[in-house]
Amino acid sequence: MLSCLSCSNLTQNLIRKGEFTIYRGVFEDKFWNTKLRFNRLSWYRELSLFFELLIVSVPKGSPFYNWFSESEKDTAKNCTSFFITIAYSMDHKKISHRMLINELEANDLEEIIITTFAKNLELHPDFDKSALGQYKIRGFCSKTKEINKIYINFPGFNKTNVL
Repeated sequence: MLSCLSCSNLTQNLIRKGEFTIYRGVFEDKFWNTKLRFNRLSWYRELSLFFELLIVSVPKGSPFYNWFSESEKDTAKNCTSFFITIAYSMDHKKISHRMLINELEANDLEEIIITTFAKNLELHPDFDKSALGQYKIRGFCSKTKEINKIYINFPGFNKTNVL
């Protein structure tokens, strides 16, 4: 009976929520013991991961803000809301990075370049331990309003708040 019930779930599209945390950081001669905690959402079809999104807001007072270049900080200071995303797409024909960007733009967010922050994040040991090498890192900014909810609606899946 139990095996029949578990098999019935294999034909469903599921969204799983969790967290991903970066512990500690370093920049030049600065070291900190604080955490950067991302919301983690994973879109599955049966047992296959189709898409994964990690999202966090980095407040201006956070020591992780040191990872931004001066030009990235100048861009971010003009944002009412600012988010970092780390995303993975198993098959861009099914759920693509472009689809994510479109969904975020529908939530009044625009993509911004964060090359320096991305390099600092990619070189952190927790990033490597979590095997995120195939993930893309992007910044998103809303200049018009404070964002408290971001809804993502991929085809075949329930609409979900990623914050």
